[in-house]
Amino acid sequence: MFKNLSPFSQLVIAGLVVVATALVVMIVGAVIAIPVFGFNYFANPAQLALAVSENVAVAKYFQILNSLGMFVIPPFIIAKMFDGNAGNYLAINKTPRLTTVILTGLAMVAALPIIGYTAEINAKISLPGGLHAIEEWMRNMEEAALDMTVKLLRMDTFSDFLINMLMIALIPALGEELLFRGVIQRILGEWARNHLIAILITAFLFSAFHMQFMSFLPRFLLGIYLGYLLVWTKNIWLPIIAHFVNNAGAVIYYYVSDVDISEDMANPASDDFPFYVVLISVVVFFVIARLIARKERELV
Repeated sequence: MFKNLSPFSQLVIAGLVVVATALVVMIVGAVIAIPVFGFNYFANPAQLALAVSENVAVAKYFQILNSLGMFVIPPFIIAKMFDGNAGNYLAINKTPRLTTVILTGLAMVAALPIIGYTAEINAKISLPGGLHAIEEWMRNMEEAALDMTVKLLRMDTFSDFLINMLMIALIPALGEELLFRGVIQRILGEWARNHLIAILITAFLFSAFHMQFMSFLPRFLLGIYLGYLLVWTKNIWLPIIAHFVNNAGAVIYYYVSDVDISEDMANPASDDFPFYVVLISVVVFFVIARLIARKERELV
């Protein structure tokens, strides 16, 4: 019944599944939070923001719930509805080659100067005067997101580090790739019959969904690379691994370094890389990406 629907109808149903699953998971999680944290969300939903700002454990708990309900669980439900075989639909039924995994990780490391440089460019972009109110709203949203990110990234113990690796690196890498690349990009590809269009639209949605507009450009470019990884390899594990390396790198960096997190995140890191390093980064990244594409085509 669902497999033969039009791509537009599939997108609508996928969106409804995401909303419904996120709501159910959040309700169940809120019930569990009452005895575990002594936090009753149902008594006053407005208190969540205050509780999150004052209790990092509660913040992390609800962040994990949100990721599970919105990203991790829905793709499997959607895949079952549209195909019947989640492994086939989401492209998770094939083990990636070790050499490709290594190249995927190296590409993300090579891209660090590119990410820093594009983040600086993004931060300097200003909207025309007539859109000043929108820009102000975007910057306020960015500051709120930055404040929450700083609170979540603070790690005083090794257990904090492990929880953050789960919450910031593993679950988002798995869930966001399954939803955006595994479901949305697939449906858009069937609709447009064009890989490039599907990848660009998915990357745009991927970046916009994070509601961090001052870092939209580097996340958009990352989304394009992740989209092509799936097209080249026909294996969702490679985008998941690349996404994980990107997120895990930030968690590890802030755990082992003594930098001021709020100051460091508020200022793009491109100043740490001379421009010639950025150019080398571009060359190395594209060479590795080409190697990945060529090696995977040899298997077809």
